[in-house]
Amino acid sequence: MPPVQGRDTDGCTPFMAAVRGRAYYAALTLFTTAQRLATNQSGQIDRNVLISMVCPSDSHPDASPLHVLCCNDTCSFTWTGTEHINQDIFECRTCGLTGSLCCCTECARVCHRGHDCKLKKQHRLLTVTAGKSASAVL
Repeated sequence: MPPVQGRDTDGCTPFMAAVRGRAYYAALTLFTTAQRLATNQSGQIDRNVLISMVCPSDSHPDASPLHVLCCNDTCSFTWTGTEHINQDIFECRTCGLTGSLCCCTECARVCHRGHDCKLKKQHRLLTVTAGKSASAVL
């Protein structure tokens, strides 16, 4: 069995564990490797082999990488990368995200729920990198 088909004590394949740990570059590398390993000599991907390395059919539904990504990673940077989107930005005094530091709308709503968050400014175009400085076109 290739190591990418192995499972950890939680029943996660390496790809599932990478997504759960928000190690997206590692997950992408693992997915690319799984695709290569699942491709037969005629260039067709064997879906069963690929699924066995990505999210085996006997996995718990809550462990699905898609479920984990959609439910547990709401930060707009995950979805947009360096693309600019329209959104409000917030400071979180509880976490020290003040001055040039900020968080996106979804992180303020989900990750910083119950914290001392204040609307910093509404930007037309904004990229936020999870608690780092904002770059914006006003």
